[in-house]
Amino acid sequence: MPPDQVAFINQINNYASQYRAAESSKNDILMNRVFNDRKKYLCSIIPEVSNWIGEVKSVQTSLGSFVHDVKPVYVRSSVGGFGFSSDNVAYTEKEKALPLSEAEVNPELYKTITRLKNGEHIRFSGVLGHHDDGCVMELSLTQHGGMTDPAFNIKHTEVKD
Repeated sequence: MPPDQVAFINQINNYASQYRAAESSKNDILMNRVFNDRKKYLCSIIPEVSNWIGEVKSVQTSLGSFVHDVKPVYVRSSVGGFGFSSDNVAYTEKEKALPLSEAEVNPELYKTITRLKNGEHIRFSGVLGHHDDGCVMELSLTQHGGMTDPAFNIKHTEVKD
């Protein structure tokens, strides 16, 4: 496992443990301090990842297409006990690639992802979802969920099965 992935997993899990401890002591001030410390950490890391290892949890597609012949695919994987999802992989049968939201259509990436199976271990590279200020974005709707069961988005640039 790449050292930056190990460091990320350890840090996120450490903040989760600290948050659970603060929660069990019913100390709201401490819970918010841990949340803010993790937020600072997410702002301090570079969002690009390379050759991270994950386990495929699901590969899904929408029932229809959003733009002409574009078929979006959603990949969810688990890394270190928390989730990564991607919705940037798409394929079009048109000669010219059509953008899907902010992602570029990537037929080779699409073909690789269509071969993935649940439970399969993969290596992936890409850019973690982040705010305009560069801080990595956690996707949960609540502070509790974000701290105890975090989820992140990634724009895959490569997936190896």
